[in-house]
Amino acid sequence: MSARVRHCFSLDAPDRLPHGRIRSRITKLVPQSTFIGILLDPTADFQVIAAHAVWMDQHNPFTWTTAGDSFLRRARIDGWAHYWQHTLAGWVRSLDREHIELFVDGLFGALSRTGTNNFEQFGSKWQSNLRRLIRELGRGQSRTRTAMRETTRRLLLSGLSAVPALIAPPTGQQASTGTHNW
Repeated sequence: MSARVRHCFSLDAPDRLPHGRIRSRITKLVPQSTFIGILLDPTADFQVIAAHAVWMDQHNPFTWTTAGDSFLRRARIDGWAHYWQHTLAGWVRSLDREHIELFVDGLFGALSRTGTNNFEQFGSKWQSNLRRLIRELGRGQSRTRTAMRETTRRLLLSGLSAVPALIAPPTGQQASTGTHNW
């Protein structure tokens, strides 16, 4: 199968790109304020696309800026994305597989019990949904709650240690300016 794949694109996906021969045939594109695209692999090689949406709306490639039939690329991610890139990289390095699995299972289990099915629904009544989420997080299994507290503590510590990334502008990003033709 991999021999038939000439090239493919990862569009702001929270993925870990494969290694080996197929890696050279994958182009990862993320918007300038990416969060989702660097969630699981914050150090991956990627190209940055200018976008006119913010926060979760930027995950939609239809909000990315085009120039003719190409995406308009930027030299680097913006300052907040740079901060999150450093925060997430430090956080992921501090976790073992068990903590990651318990955290993800606990978070998505609690989210599913809030009665919302997507970020738009959650955000439409974010204050009451956040209270509901916090309540549901407290109802998880003891082992899951303990792992989630520790994982959250490590995220906060990583965020604090990444504060210098907010002060120093991103430099030498993997991406280059220009456009990307399909």
